[in-house]
Amino acid sequence: MASRNFLIRSPKEEESNAAVREAILLGGKNAAIAGTVVAVPTLVGCRVFPWAKRNLNYTAQALIITAGRLCC
Repeated sequence: MASRNFLIRSPKEEESNAAVREAILLGGKNAAIAGTVVAVPTLVGCRVFPWAKRNLNYTAQALIITAGRLCC
């Protein structure tokens, strides 16, 4: 005998699922924007400023970007 599911979803549950999906999408977009805002100036600075060009390798650049992302 097949099992039957007698639970009926309320309209509020469907609305909350849509709200959760929308929040996840907006959070992803904001994270991408924040990552770009932190990464671009660091990478440009490491290529333009003579001191940074001489003293910061790729690992140091990645650590600066990561620290900037954690602070935001």
